[in-house]
Amino acid sequence: MAKRVTTTATAAAVDSAAGRPPGSQNREYVPLKVLPPACPRCEGTAFTPREQTVTRDISGEIDGRVYNRIVWAKACCEGCGQWVTFREYHLVGS
Repeated sequence: MAKRVTTTATAAAVDSAAGRPPGSQNREYVPLKVLPPACPRCEGTAFTPREQTVTRDISGEIDGRVYNRIVWAKACCEGCGQWVTFREYHLVGS
């Protein structure tokens, strides 16, 4: 049977280890531009509070980003009374 060899890390070996150095900053992410939803009839953006929400744990990919939940919610346009269904994707890791 082969003899097991154990070593201890020295300060020089720890400093040259791969990975992010201690104290370094996190990566900067570009914020997503989110446009408010608009009514298809009058193009207004004022809606009543959302009602009748339906949540499903469905996973998939949209625009190259992975999601794990979809929420559908209905709201009424305050301008013309049109009912609109909103769909929200909950992205993994956000």
